[in-house]
Amino acid sequence: MGLHEILPMVGRIEDAYEILCGGNANFTYGVDAMYLVWISDSNPFGITLEEIGAFPLTQAIEEAIYPERIPTWETGLSTVSAEMCLRPSATGVAAVAEADSFSVQESAVTLQSLAGTTCGDTFPVLYGVKRFVMEATKSSFSPLLGRAAESCSELSPVCSDPDLPLIRAACSKTCGCEDPAGPLMIVGPDDGCPQACNKTDI
Repeated sequence: MGLHEILPMVGRIEDAYEILCGGNANFTYGVDAMYLVWISDSNPFGITLEEIGAFPLTQAIEEAIYPERIPTWETGLSTVSAEMCLRPSATGVAAVAEADSFSVQESAVTLQSLAGTTCGDTFPVLYGVKRFVMEATKSSFSPLLGRAAESCSELSPVCSDPDLPLIRAACSKTCGCEDPAGPLMIVGPDDGCPQACNKTDI
């Protein structure tokens, strides 16, 4: 193939790139019953690509697209799905849109609710969350831990890391969220400890 054949293709590829990736793509939109278009920032918390890369988001979404890739775990009593994506109790786009705007506190409380607790460790029940955190520890937390963690107790050295509210939300009991006299100094509503944990008296 000669240069004279490649150059027109380069122009078409550049046009396609501009159509697919050009302009502002950092929003999501919906159309209401009166055909009005509503838009919202698709990254309201300003999460960077580096932060996204620290968590297995792509893997979780790919498993939703290809469910046959979701592994199962033996619990001793049964075989359960270890799907990393969480499914709200309600169905439809509105339920996911609500979760997309959760604060850290709302996310922590919902995670505890899905596990059937208010201030406990979710790993024994939410196998997908356990897998999500385990995958994240392989890349982002392992320098802090020296290894990938497989239990809440193995994550306890990073419980007080201010950048890891997910650990406190998923492992609230192990991290000491319910102990106001304990060593954990991060117990605010946006730090991952569910609000119910803060009701414990000294």
